[in-house]
Amino acid sequence: MADQAKKTLLPKRYKPMNDYTVQTQLDTRGREKQVPVYIGPYLRAFHSDAFYRRFRILVLVSMVLILASALVLLSFDSYAVYPNDGLYTLIPLIIALFPFVYLLLGFIRLPRENGRVQRDTYVRSVLRIRHSSAAIAIAAALSVVLWIVFLFIIHFQGLSWWDALFAGALLIVLCSSLFVFLESRKFSYELEETETAHELQDAERARSKE
Repeated sequence: MADQAKKTLLPKRYKPMNDYTVQTQLDTRGREKQVPVYIGPYLRAFHSDAFYRRFRILVLVSMVLILASALVLLSFDSYAVYPNDGLYTLIPLIIALFPFVYLLLGFIRLPRENGRVQRDTYVRSVLRIRHSSAAIAIAAALSVVLWIVFLFIIHFQGLSWWDALFAGALLIVLCSSLFVFLESRKFSYELEETETAHELQDAERARSKE
């Protein structure tokens, strides 16, 4: 399924805070308090429940594989030649730890069940997962290229079983993140604005003009 949401739902320079307004409400003790109220559009899902469940499992498994592979790759005590001459092959992966944090945050914000979602939830979950997995895949691909260059520099001398493990860990990071990115592009949503949302937006515009 083609992802329609990015084309139809996200205006330029979109900020999730613009989908909220602040209203004064009374708490259980009768005191006034400022409460954020969502006034933005909702997204109706067209992808299947089965696809959504598979995607959640895929992201979770991929994060475990990426983290385990990264721990292997960054275990400097396990080998000697890479820290001395080939440390630069790991620099992209070290940088990729930052988008990995965003990947984790995106998974946490991903709703447990498939269905109607707020636009800011889509941005903070599906889009965050898509962008962070793409960044990790790019970093892993760059590490693979640098590793191949490193092998040519040392003329493939002194290779051992660790090199096979190193290559396997790199490929796991690359394939896992790339697969998550490709699957995240299969989400299909359609804009669905409720009457309440329209009324709240109109009221907010009227207040801003006063």
